[in-house]
Amino acid sequence: MMLKRILVLLLGGVILVGCATTQRRMQEIQSEHPPWDRATVEKLAAWQIEPGMTREMVQAALGKPDSVFREDGKDVWGYAVWVVTIWYHYQRIAYLVYFDGDRVVGTRGNVKSIQTFN
Repeated sequence: MMLKRILVLLLGGVILVGCATTQRRMQEIQSEHPPWDRATVEKLAAWQIEPGMTREMVQAALGKPDSVFREDGKDVWGYAVWVVTIWYHYQRIAYLVYFDGDRVVGTRGNVKSIQTFN
């Protein structure tokens, strides 16, 4: 019974930390970009990138890309993760954002794999 209570408390703590982190990200993004509406800021704080968003919005949500290149006539921003093993470590691109002009037209990969808690 005691173990169950401890687990519930730990889970609650993790949820509160996650909410606080999202709240802090929302405040930072809103303060840097006052004209953006609340719905957009909430999506960006939650790492949700959607078609139609601008490069500035993507950078506010994900930071500067680790690589920039062109593919099929589109600009592509790549976000990397570090892969670490006993013998070696390297970066691999885990999430891609495709742009046509200044607007997002698609994404590929798993945005959750690049999330950090800054």
